[in-house]
Amino acid sequence: MNTKKSFLTKNILNAIFLFFILGCASTKPPRLLVDIKPEYPKEALEQGLEGKVLLYLFLSEAGEVKSVRVSKSSGYKILDSAAVEYGKKLRFSPAMRHGKPLSVILTWEVEYDALTAFFQPKEYVAKIQDYYNLAKQAKGEKLNDILEKILLEHEEYVDFSRKHPLRNYNEFLKKFILPEVYEQWKIFWDDWPLRFVVYHDFIIRFPSSGKTSIAKEKLIELLKEDIERIKFTAKSVSTIDEKKDLFLKNIYQFLNDHFPEAIDEKLRPEAEKYLKIKLKR
Repeated sequence: MNTKKSFLTKNILNAIFLFFILGCASTKPPRLLVDIKPEYPKEALEQGLEGKVLLYLFLSEAGEVKSVRVSKSSGYKILDSAAVEYGKKLRFSPAMRHGKPLSVILTWEVEYDALTAFFQPKEYVAKIQDYYNLAKQAKGEKLNDILEKILLEHEEYVDFSRKHPLRNYNEFLKKFILPEVYEQWKIFWDDWPLRFVVYHDFIIRFPSSGKTSIAKEKLIELLKEDIERIKFTAKSVSTIDEKKDLFLKNIYQFLNDHFPEAIDEKLRPEAEKYLKIKLKR
């Protein structure tokens, strides 16, 4: 990933609400009224500074944030200060005990993750849809420029997915991938986070483009990664273990049908087992 470019162009991250310190089971906790996104300091983002800041929020009986203190530092003053300023902007409904408002202390975690700041699924989908629409009218160098931008967006998605392997964005991908791509891989849809489908979609859309060879390499690379990921994950996740053989058979069948050269000596024995045929050498 071109991290320098990404640092400069994206600045969204998630805040995670952890738990309330209320001290009484009969207390009704305050409720967040406005979901404000914290700002990632540009200087910190450009330097790749990351970390988590745990805050204490001191709320008044009206639910207003009267003061904010750092409970656990991120290790960077610039991130701690940004988190404190963010905490001051939050607004809550009052905490209640026996029908009466009371002041409380909340703990609130703010995570500064540069890669998470780079990737937002809705933004990613919107960009790809726009690029695909532009590509319909483009030719020559203009088309190549658009396709390169598409591949860069896909690369950011894949990089993010590698760092967060349990996050499943398949429903977002379905908004732009072709129906035949979905049909090919729909058995994975609910249980396995897909990455390679974005390159499969690219190859079908632009079969004669000079950029298609790049998409092909990425597709094969990710399919091979997923063969190993599926086998590893199946050891500890029952839902994946139950479908492991089905998943692997589907991948090997696809490779044998479209990219038989990708089934090398290392993969051939397992591929032959799942396909129940002797593969050509």
